Amino acid sequence: MSASRHRALVTLVVAGAVVFGAAVIRRQARVPEASPSASASPSSVAPSLEGGGRAPHAFEITGRGRGLVRFTSLLRAAREGSRERVRVLVFGDSHVQGGLYPDALRARLVEVFGDGGPGYVQLGSAEHPRRGLRLRARGFEPNPRAPSSPIRDERVVGLGGVDFVATGEAARAELESLSPAPRLAWELCVRGGAGRELGLRIGDAAPRRIQLVGAATTRLPFSTTPPHRLTVDVPRGAALCGLVGSSEEPGAVVDALGVNGARIATVLARSEASFAEELARAAPDLVIVALGTNETSDEPVRAPSYQAELAELVARVHRSAPEASCLVVGPTPRADRDAASVAIDQALSGSSRELGCAYLSWVEHFQSAARAKELGWLGPDGIHFSERGYTEMGEALAAALLRDEGSP
Repeated sequence: MSASRHRALVTLVVAGAVVFGAAVIRRQARVPEASPSASASPSSVAPSLEGGGRAPHAFEITGRGRGLVRFTSLLRAAREGSRERVRVLVFGDSHVQGGLYPDALRARLVEVFGDGGPGYVQLGSAEHPRRGLRLRARGFEPNPRAPSSPIRDERVVGLGGVDFVATGEAARAELESLSPAPRLAWELCVRGGAGRELGLRIGDAAPRRIQLVGAATTRLPFSTTPPHRLTVDVPRGAALCGLVGSSEEPGAVVDALGVNGARIATVLARSEASFAEELARAAPDLVIVALGTNETSDEPVRAPSYQAELAELVARVHRSAPEASCLVVGPTPRADRDAASVAIDQALSGSSRELGCAYLSWVEHFQSAARAKELGWLGPDGIHFSERGYTEMGEALAAALLRDEGSP
């Protein structure tokens, strides 16, 4: 494969963040074994997606001719029969952290690009389920304690924006992937734990004992075969900073990087050097940064500040991935903040044009939170979505990305 096909491509998507935790999402919507879109009423179902399946609503992406050049080239190659690895990073809030939205997006992209593997896994926490993964964890606490804080503390964290620190001698994280792939390649990120040993058990094999050195980040590559199971015993004080899995075959990889309550400023609070390193290692082809809805809680709404933050975030991404494509997705509707949602949506839309990014608006499509609720997307709290809403949200975004790439 030529070097040019490995060049980092980033499509930046800024979508709605949410104030309440992903636990609220789980109360409103359980992770489905199969796509719940089949339960949508016939009147709400739109034409088939490019990759198969159906989406209930048609959303438009504007400015794609300028903002999605690199993604379009990969899409055209896939339609012509070429198979490339297409890695999608989804930076976001509890919409993303809950799992349903990125899982639905991944399912549709896999139909077009093939299955590239499970991607990023938030090892050390079992609170945020992912389709096709079984997670267990004990003896960890998040670092930072308030991961969504916008205070610029130059935090050094893994790709997902939060690490999980072992608080006792019995800290253990377990994973089982239901992937049918004959082999999955993994990279485990561990930080700190100087002079202590980490235990890594793959399947039923005997545990490996790995000496940790200094306060530096240790990255451990390994592979699994079916059944894809692993157990990690972490010494006190060491932190898990993420696990990333990929298959040997090219295809779509979707990394769900949600932080409950996150804002655009949350990503900017990270150490720029650390963020740049993580982004460069990921070598993404599509980055979805799902941020914007938490800002609707501000009184008054500070649209110019959000525009400046978006510009800084896009600049950081482009410095790490110079060929980055950029797609901004506006905030989601909120039952109690329609006016604020519209103001922020318009502000981010305007900034997107200036930054050379494409744009997709949830707010313009629905017009109001009441309409989103009427269509079955918005959940009882008026902020988070229903199971159907999150699934259709991911499918609608995928459909918009996969639609006629020649549109203006």
